Amino acid sequence: MNTKRCFFKSPSDVKNTAFLTYDYDDASKDDDQWLYLPALKKVKRIPSADKSGSFMGSDFSYYDMTDRNLEDYDFKFIKDTKVYGKDAWMIESTPRNKKTIKESGYTKTIAIIRKDNHVVIRAINYMKNAKKKYMDIKKIHKQNGIWVVDEMSMTTKKGKKMLHKSVLKFSNIKVNTALNDSLFSTRRLEKGL
Repeated sequence: MNTKRCFFKSPSDVKNTAFLTYDYDDASKDDDQWLYLPALKKVKRIPSADKSGSFMGSDFSYYDMTDRNLEDYDFKFIKDTKVYGKDAWMIESTPRNKKTIKESGYTKTIAIIRKDNHVVIRAINYMKNAKKKYMDIKKIHKQNGIWVVDEMSMTTKKGKKMLHKSVLKFSNIKVNTALNDSLFSTRRLEKGL
């Protein structure tokens, strides 16, 4: 299981909001996600049926915040390419079933993956409503042998027209640190940083 949690510091309207996700290794088990809303002083569980919805009013979805089960997709190599001067692969992934399309909101994704570190640097997510969401990793760094994202954006377009764009910036990231399991509970979300 892969567990992640994050606390939002800005903008001010989402300050102290917290997010927790459990990504299970078992593909037959749905991932669990919770959002702590400080204005309501309440933790809200995100149902699987809502994962294609907007993550905190952004262009990212709750589904974008989880690891994808590779068994749910068929993959096709498109071509070798370059991104930010680095060699990369362009790969198309198509959901194998309607359940995955419903959960993700995507009918297919074209991902650009750096060959040197296997990080998805760019992706075009095709939606059922003729819109596309463009994910772009702006900044990454290697920390204790692990590639970590510092900044990423998601831009929603219809045709060539940009509808809106969201940017996520991460700081104070720690990897390979001994942590108590209690840090990854809904009760801990309510306590804040």
